[in-house]
Amino acid sequence: MRRWFEVFLVAMFINTSYGTLSYAFSVLVTRSAAGGTFSPRAISLGFGAALLVSGLCAVLAGGISDLFGTRRLMAGGSVLGAIALALLAATQEAWQAILVMTLIMGPAMAATFYEPVYVLMNRWFTPGERPRAYGVLTFFSGFSITIFTPLTHWLVVELGWRQAVFILAGTLLVVGLTVPAVIRERVEARSNPTEALSLRRFGSELKEGVMAGDRRFWAFSMAFFASTVAFSGVSFHMVSQLEGRGFDESSVATAVALTGIVSLPARLLLPALTVRLRHRRHGCRMVAGLALRWAFWCCLRGSLSAPRACDC
Repeated sequence: MRRWFEVFLVAMFINTSYGTLSYAFSVLVTRSAAGGTFSPRAISLGFGAALLVSGLCAVLAGGISDLFGTRRLMAGGSVLGAIALALLAATQEAWQAILVMTLIMGPAMAATFYEPVYVLMNRWFTPGERPRAYGVLTFFSGFSITIFTPLTHWLVVELGWRQAVFILAGTLLVVGLTVPAVIRERVEARSNPTEALSLRRFGSELKEGVMAGDRRFWAFSMAFFASTVAFSGVSFHMVSQLEGRGFDESSVATAVALTGIVSLPARLLLPALTVRLRHRRHGCRMVAGLALRWAFWCCLRGSLSAPRACDC
């Protein structure tokens, strides 16, 4: 029973890290927030660079978890993320904001998003139990966009974007230090602990893992990368784009928050269905669904303007 409670706790950790370091920026990029101080292009560039750095650093997450412990990685990433947000709130020039997001917030993302949490999940659950556990984890962590998109908008309206970011930094720091302090980390027994936890072995295993990838692995990785870029780009700019078309920003933030609730059933069921469905067909269905979503967005693009511009 305790491990399921710990799954709930790490889901709250994910909610907070994604909410403060990712979903909040769909509001901060708007001209009523940091986008108005520096420009939406600068915030978008900095956030995109942070994601790229996060992806590169995520390769090291498993090894760092073995070397220093997953809880320490999560706590350290939370401190780093809070520092990044605090510095961002204090920046005065666009290049400073881009630099902070790229060099500080990027590594913090890798240390506080799903990568270290999956290491914990693999230690807590056997292979047969993992699909169900992943479903529960992603279900409870699916409230992030629902909570932090309207919350960030409200904070920006009431306090200004700099104070809002400071509050987000404090939230990440409190949750990011509390959850790792409460959960337990179960490490499997090793035949040679000294060798397993050495930097040399970590480097050799990383090299072996990269070299073991065949053409199908790299083709799938590149396809997944492209789909993630498209999906993240649309989601990140949605509030800003609709605001630019004359829609009320508060209503848009609320509508975006509702998408998180709509996704909850799929978050719970899809991981469990991977056991019964063929992975290739399952992946094709998901990509086809994203393509239909993009096509639907393109069809509506011409009519997505303020209600006053509607030719009804």
